[in-house]
Amino acid sequence: MIHDLWRQLKQNPGAEISIDLPNQRVTAPDGSAHAFEISPLRKERLVGGIDDVDVTLRIGTRSRPSKTMQDGTSLVPVAHRG
Repeated sequence: MIHDLWRQLKQNPGAEISIDLPNQRVTAPDGSAHAFEISPLRKERLVGGIDDVDVTLRIGTRSRPSKTMQDGTSLVPVAHRG
């Protein structure tokens, strides 16, 4: 499949390939459709626009302890530099 896509692109400069990530289909310039495999986690991240930095930030905010004052104000710990 890959070699055929490259051949079509080389023969038709400016041709486009359509990628349907949710349905895992690639449509070649000649209209032929091809299925492809992708891990469910990677697919979920790509569809959601989530990169490794987003994942790290989400993990960091979940594991960071926080305290709430009586008036509802949230206290976020600040790294101490010493």
